[in-house]
Amino acid sequence: MEISSGSSVEVLEGSNCTLQCTVDSNPLSNLTWIRGENSLIESVRSSKSLELIFPNVTSRDDGAYHCEAVNEHGQEKDLIKVIVEYPPRTPQIKVENVTTPGINENINVTTPDWSGKQENISIKKVLEGRSVNIHCSVDSSPLSNLTWIKGEKTILGKENIDKLTISISNVAFENEGQYWCVAKNKHGLANSSVFISVERKYVIFWKPV
Repeated sequence: MEISSGSSVEVLEGSNCTLQCTVDSNPLSNLTWIRGENSLIESVRSSKSLELIFPNVTSRDDGAYHCEAVNEHGQEKDLIKVIVEYPPRTPQIKVENVTTPGINENINVTTPDWSGKQENISIKKVLEGRSVNIHCSVDSSPLSNLTWIKGEKTILGKENIDKLTISISNVAFENEGQYWCVAKNKHGLANSSVFISVERKYVIFWKPV
């Protein structure tokens, strides 16, 4: 491609990508691809063009790249931004105000129809009557549509975000169950779950005298 100022290119993670810098000058220029303060590749001789090749793009390749052209009459530099896109990573769930640390049980469960994969259940115990926040965060590019699902019911959903929180102000036994956080963008889908176990504060039994 011929680089123009402020241009950008979207590349899918794992694919191949070639950036080509072309320059019109007389005499021919010495060309260099630069990222930050590091020179990545230089032309071995004066040339009209220079390629920067990415054989297997990763998220680390995301960023701004400059092509610099120098000859005896001056210097020019231009920029292109590489935007690396990828499907959602596994969502991370954090539960606040639990009564005991989470326990990883070796219980395999199958997700609803939107995935079909199996995973271990993470159990969090919450005291009845307390407030609790269930946070879900995900890394993806572009940003994901996030959805919280309990059973077959969608509780909360928002588009183009990286975090989504369910807040329950007064935990009751009907809040007990398995909660799924589902992340989806145009490149794929990922999900995680947590089981909220509601514990009773106390029970009073009246015994006639």
